Amino acid sequence: MISSSAGEAQEERAAYLFLDSLKRNTSGLHVQLESQSLLAVLMSTEVTRQDYYQYLVRMFSIEIEFEKKVSSRLRFLFPNSGIRSASLIIEKDINDLGYSVDSNIGVKAYHIPPEILTISFSLGFMYVIEGSKLGGKVIFKHLNQRLGISTECGGRFISDNGANTGNHWKEFLTRFSEYIIGNQGEKEAIAGARFAFESIYQYYQSNARCYAL
Repeated sequence: MISSSAGEAQEERAAYLFLDSLKRNTSGLHVQLESQSLLAVLMSTEVTRQDYYQYLVRMFSIEIEFEKKVSSRLRFLFPNSGIRSASLIIEKDINDLGYSVDSNIGVKAYHIPPEILTISFSLGFMYVIEGSKLGGKVIFKHLNQRLGISTECGGRFISDNGANTGNHWKEFLTRFSEYIIGNQGEKEAIAGARFAFESIYQYYQSNARCYAL
């Protein structure tokens, strides 16, 4: 009979191996997305409010689709997590900048084919969205210094949960890995994360011309 401590150690080992495999299988796509021109300019010394607005408009479309098709089907796993309606928060940030989501200069809508969204695949996609909040904190600090963006004015979305963002990420990883390992969904979760990175990158690329004002 396996002791409870030994069983916990096995579970922790399985979670570590899965998350390590997930990271290795998506690292190249992660770097590709971060290097996309509009995302890269957010961390430059030349960043403008217009650059930031362009980013928020695209994230608004991504979050609308994510909330409608992905996070809505995962609430049974995160009933008390207080998942924010990020699209509404982004709209407030856009308004703070003096713009409107309606004046989006013809940015195409982001689309996720619903037929591919199993629970494990959806969780892999959610892994990318949740993980991006860690990078958002770095971007927020930079935009606060360069543009005066604050949590009260224009920076609600990228500041996320502030000092609690790291803890929320750890809690997500725990529930995420437990479900995936318990349901043997490792391959589907990795496929979902890869799809998220690649499709979001292609979405930004397809809208690149809209950004060239």
